[in-house]
Amino acid sequence: MVVCNKRGDLLHPSRAATPIDIMYSPAAAPSGQVWATHSAWPTITAWTVLAVDVDQGYNFTLDDLYPSSAFSTLVAYESSIIGTEPRPHAPQLMTKQEPLLLRTAAQQGVEHSFRVVTLSPLLPCGWAFLGEADKVVALSPQRVSTITMSPSQLTVSVVGVAGEATIFAFAYLARAGGNFSATLEVVSVPVSFIISGAPISIQCADNACKIL
Repeated sequence: MVVCNKRGDLLHPSRAATPIDIMYSPAAAPSGQVWATHSAWPTITAWTVLAVDVDQGYNFTLDDLYPSSAFSTLVAYESSIIGTEPRPHAPQLMTKQEPLLLRTAAQQGVEHSFRVVTLSPLLPCGWAFLGEADKVVALSPQRVSTITMSPSQLTVSVVGVAGEATIFAFAYLARAGGNFSATLEVVSVPVSFIISGAPISIQCADNACKIL
């Protein structure tokens, strides 16, 4: 169930997906279709980007985002089961100077090729919350109730249905000599829900995450 939880509740973003603005400019629009939507919490906004039949590639930039990002660096993380090759094998940093290259590749017997990418801010603590890689909307307000942060840690609260199990992914910038490096590492946290609707908190600090 790539779009809902175990009970069938839709895990959707905060608004419907729409074509990015440049799609309305015939001279500059990419081949194929690029649509985007976002999920918003009081502390952060994350985006879900859909690229369909973009065989010539498109450099997706921070200017393509709505609403605009309050953070200068995002982490791009592709759904593990949605779309067609090629896919990045690891999260990628996205900045004003380093846009995200969106390109789809046709496959024999498949009418359309597409990719679904989550964009989540890299926070001052060095962590980014990537959500559920096996969902179309990896970060949904229906799944994630709160996101809080401090200069040294990230804490999220997630909800589900009794008997449901899922995995949440986080990324952090490795530290070298007390400073952040340019290498992103991924931490996966398995979560099993015992009581429907009861929030479970996950805290990430240093180089590890734990369930509180």
